[in-house]
Amino acid sequence: MLFFISGKKQSISSFCKQLQEYEEYSGQLVNRAKSCFVVSSKLTRQRSNLISTWSQFEGQSLPIKYLGIPLFKGRAQSCFFDDLVERISSRIQNWKSKLLSFGGKLTLIKSVLCSIPIHILSLLKVPKKVTNRIHKILANFLWSSQGNNRIHWISWRQICHPFVEGGLGIRDLDTVMQSLQSKFAWLFLQVTQIVRSKYGTWHHVLHKGIKPSSSHCWKAIAKHLPLISNNTRTIIRSGNSSFWKENWMGCSLWFPGCPLPLLSVKEALDIPPLLEVLLDSLQQEVAKSIKLIEGHDKLVFALAPSGICSS
Repeated sequence: MLFFISGKKQSISSFCKQLQEYEEYSGQLVNRAKSCFVVSSKLTRQRSNLISTWSQFEGQSLPIKYLGIPLFKGRAQSCFFDDLVERISSRIQNWKSKLLSFGGKLTLIKSVLCSIPIHILSLLKVPKKVTNRIHKILANFLWSSQGNNRIHWISWRQICHPFVEGGLGIRDLDTVMQSLQSKFAWLFLQVTQIVRSKYGTWHHVLHKGIKPSSSHCWKAIAKHLPLISNNTRTIIRSGNSSFWKENWMGCSLWFPGCPLPLLSVKEALDIPPLLEVLLDSLQQEVAKSIKLIEGHDKLVFALAPSGICSS
């Protein structure tokens, strides 16, 4: 678990007291040998030593590992993922002594090796250099014979295509990473109460852009927002959604300088003459077929039968 607390003695003492009470009530003990604290690089060594004395935890500096995920400040560096590459290489080394057919190695790559980095790929933007290293290791394993490298008759990019497109159906890790991380954009859009309270409607987020000072987490989410939003549709219930900026008609109605920019679907449906001015005849028929009911308007992913974006 991660805890964020002040470096003051009173805060640390209170935190340690809570840990002690937890241990007494639950019967579980905190493994202090596997726990640590991280402070700002601007903090003096003397102050850091005091915190270590008060908390009885060892101080460490970033990057560190948490549940197998590297925690770091700033841009991800390739060296942070050396353990991941080593895990895949070690797994292959254990198989090299066995006589494996091409089909057997293909199955192992799909079912085992490509699954190892999934956890990290779903949470962090892994540098292209790291995924290229992993692809090279997998390609060498696939084409090798008795531990010796052989000619790669087909490029790795072609191998990662589906069977119907002439490939072998291996998942490209860069594509997998984009797919997994796009789910965060989808989850972000699902948290309608938070987004609406800050932006009024989640589509306003798309027009904010990405500032240079934005966090790496927000940049990763915002990068996938246009792709997800272009394939979403709003199912009207109460009609509180934006008339212009949310896709309730099957296509976006928004355009620069649109009249009544704050107009909701419910307000437009309550004024039939207004629909005649704003919509064409076909769109008017679609709008008139909508019946308002109780409940929040629902955002669905149009490309999935379930309406949920999943990888």
